Amino acid sequence: MSPVAMAQFVCSATAACITLFQATFNPEGNSIFKCLMYLPMPAFQIYIYCWGGHELIDEGASLSVSAYSCAWIGASRRVTTALHILMCRAQKPLILTAGKLYPVNRDTFVSLINGSYSFYALLRQMRGH
Repeated sequence: MSPVAMAQFVCSATAACITLFQATFNPEGNSIFKCLMYLPMPAFQIYIYCWGGHELIDEGASLSVSAYSCAWIGASRRVTTALHILMCRAQKPLILTAGKLYPVNRDTFVSLINGSYSFYALLRQMRGH
């Protein structure tokens, strides 16, 4: 994936953190409601990428097994050679990355949400000092 996905991850995680921080220290009474309405959006944007990447990894992992399970016994030499090549290439797991830094999967989603909350906790602690 392009660096655009990495920028989307960083911006969404930062937006969630800053929104939570502003809602915590905003004297208005309706800020919590606004925060609850907005916070699922950046998380959903990150999750869509991570879910798609994880599904791609799962499908790639099952490709070799599917090729082996097909009715290749008794097939022509050309078909069996193509299946051998396909199975050998499918042994290497597919990894979709964002900006060549993060693998895009469900674990990345959880780590980005945790990182966003950690950044919020740091901002909150700095405000207390």
